[in-house]
Amino acid sequence: MRQDCGIKLLVGPALLVLMLGNLCVAQQDGGPSRPSTEAPLFQPDAPLFQPEAPLFDPARPADRPAPELTPPQTRPVTPSDDPNAPDSDGETPELPDQPLAANLQPTPPSPTPPALASEQPYERISSMPYMLGDLLRANRSVAFPYNLAGDIAGTEANGALQVRSPKVAENNTAIPRQRVSFRYHWFSNSAKVTGLEPFGDPVFPGVVAAADVGLNGLPPGVSLPPGAVFDSPDPNLGQFRFAIPGDQLADLNAIFPPGDLGQFGVRFDPGSNSQGTAVIFQDSFFDDNDEQQFVFDLVRILRNQEIRAAEREIDTHLVNFGWETTFLDGRASLEVRVPFAETVNSDLDLNASRVVNDPFTRAFLVSPAGGTLGTVDSELKDLQLIFKMLNWTDGRWFVSSGLGATLPTAEDSNISIVDGFPDPTLRVFSNGVAPLADVLRTRDVRVKNETIALSPFVAVAAAPTSRLFFNGFLQFDFPIGQDTVEYNQSNFARQVIVDVENGIYRDPFETHISTAGKIRDQILMHLDLGMGYWLYQNPRGRRITGLASLFELHWTSTLQGADVYSVQSTFLGEPVLLANRDPNPAVPQPVLVEDPLRVGNLANRMDILNATFGGVITLSNDSSLSVGCSLPLQKGLDRVFDVELMLHFNQLL
Repeated sequence: MRQDCGIKLLVGPALLVLMLGNLCVAQQDGGPSRPSTEAPLFQPDAPLFQPEAPLFDPARPADRPAPELTPPQTRPVTPSDDPNAPDSDGETPELPDQPLAANLQPTPPSPTPPALASEQPYERISSMPYMLGDLLRANRSVAFPYNLAGDIAGTEANGALQVRSPKVAENNTAIPRQRVSFRYHWFSNSAKVTGLEPFGDPVFPGVVAAADVGLNGLPPGVSLPPGAVFDSPDPNLGQFRFAIPGDQLADLNAIFPPGDLGQFGVRFDPGSNSQGTAVIFQDSFFDDNDEQQFVFDLVRILRNQEIRAAEREIDTHLVNFGWETTFLDGRASLEVRVPFAETVNSDLDLNASRVVNDPFTRAFLVSPAGGTLGTVDSELKDLQLIFKMLNWTDGRWFVSSGLGATLPTAEDSNISIVDGFPDPTLRVFSNGVAPLADVLRTRDVRVKNETIALSPFVAVAAAPTSRLFFNGFLQFDFPIGQDTVEYNQSNFARQVIVDVENGIYRDPFETHISTAGKIRDQILMHLDLGMGYWLYQNPRGRRITGLASLFELHWTSTLQGADVYSVQSTFLGEPVLLANRDPNPAVPQPVLVEDPLRVGNLANRMDILNATFGGVITLSNDSSLSVGCSLPLQKGLDRVFDVELMLHFNQLL
């Protein structure tokens, strides 16, 4: 791992140096379309686009003396004097004392070194557009198992949430500038929530999941023992809870064989092994004749409509307001970025079941199609501060360095997950784990946003010709501090029969588990290289002064393994077991421990490579408008979005 980290630390600077070397060769050779005598693009005493004062000279002193003018030689001139009119002899008169054009020019100032000269007009929006960027980088995930959505309603799915964060190289260049900016980014499928959904065709109208209570009562051709009494005289009216005398339990088990799992039985419909009816024990009591009665629910099993994993891809809409101000004679700047995003909600309720306070009621299944797939909200994200210093320039090359800081102003992440699971102390048999939701569970996870990220960077901008230009950034992200993860689990154990024949059951109760841990963000390296070409230039244009094409490559790599917080769900000191997915109690199935809940970058080591292309229009009011599109070049876990569209507006001040 250390060797891999060292290689990446060398690759980024090596690519940046290679780009600089190629540009140096291009500058020395002059290029095929450029004579070697062409003046540099940012010549201090001869601006490229206009002879008057530079468009923006942040460091020109107000008390700098005006240039000295050579006083011209003059003589009185009458209104009739016309230097171009012929004299009486038809010849043009000579005027030896007429002022020469050269005498009207200012005396050149004493030369100054080009690097960091305060009067050098290096601030020129039409000569160095901003880098577009690709914005998103590493991710953080929360993964957790769903066990049961209700009685005999296995979910066969794990839930997950993935989110990402930004970096410095967006809408930036090596040159400090006095400006305000607005950015809009749209990311397709940049966040993902994995939840539950029903699938298959329902047998009866209104059925939305794998198990539902009652429906049309008993299946055709099936009758209960003669002593069974429904809560309502007619089971077809919607009452599907019945009581039966204890001496008829054997007859009931013969109709609904319990197999090896016990405490519930299943009778499949004729000719089918995927749908049928189950009876689930609920309670026992003694009637007026002091005879013990046992209470059961009828539950319809519809295996042709099951619950499976479902993914919801969520787009991200990001709006960023920026303000950059210069100081130290324009050689340094401080930028503030305030981002807002519409993306997956930081507060999520992911409910596969409904917690009920009636201890005698089994789990009520809630349609999971929307309850486990998250919601969208607009929120303030982490504030960014970027300090940038121009270290060297010769008017055509710019080398800067700086430090970015990401402040934890975004909201904490809060996730509440509700599902059910079988009691691991009662429901384990040789054929597996009975799929009965004896315990309704609520897991609350809070990830506190506490980390400050410091991002030192080096930036290079170059314009080797009057049309070709380059931008480059090399950045590292170092997390300062750790984020706290808090986990709270509440278990509502409902009444459970522990001895059917003797009518012994356990009263309902609640248990609570709380734990916490820390996770640290990974150290990241970013290498961003961009180039552009001016397709049109007219600095004196009334509205549009330039049009350029842009192409960029963005590489983000993790330099260390990820911290992952993991917690195992337990009940009464035992790990929670995964319920049987097949409702047939006669089918042997393995006894498996449920997966733990995990928080962190579950992809661990990542190498993200994206390509960005677009264009920029510069306007006569010292503003620019850029549009672009970014596409990922990687697959799998290194592909953090499908496509990105962006719009940037910058206004020099």
